[in-house]
Amino acid sequence: MVCAYGCGGWHLERLGNAPAAARKLPRWTGPDDLTRAVVLERDGCACVCCGVSILGRTWSIQHRKRRSQGGTNCTCNLLTVLGSGTTGHHFRIDSRIDPEDEAKGYTVRSRKVPRLVPVMVFDASGGGTALFPACDGQWRTTPGEAAA
Repeated sequence: MVCAYGCGGWHLERLGNAPAAARKLPRWTGPDDLTRAVVLERDGCACVCCGVSILGRTWSIQHRKRRSQGGTNCTCNLLTVLGSGTTGHHFRIDSRIDPEDEAKGYTVRSRKVPRLVPVMVFDASGGGTALFPACDGQWRTTPGEAAA
């Protein structure tokens, strides 16, 4: 390579001109778009904790059994809830503030299988029904019940 100044050597043009080290983006480990759509449809685009529509509100897909405890992105392990990891129902469930959340099936301990733990699903009028989330993205009245 020939020097731009004609001397045959090399020159330091600018200090700090080297490209910045590529910042590694965090790897997405959540459910894919199809799984999220199936969960949203199953839950009727409403929070399972209160039955309120998520439309126009901050909402998220909640893992019942934490991924760090062996939870997966299977639909039986996912719920639609209002809030984010730092607000609303999602925050309350993640931080295990309310012991009733485990009794209602919103959080599942590491030794349990999510599809075998019922979830108390509330509707907009405040009525709740204990249902089992199946791996096919449907609610069942008993664990392992055949699809209708």
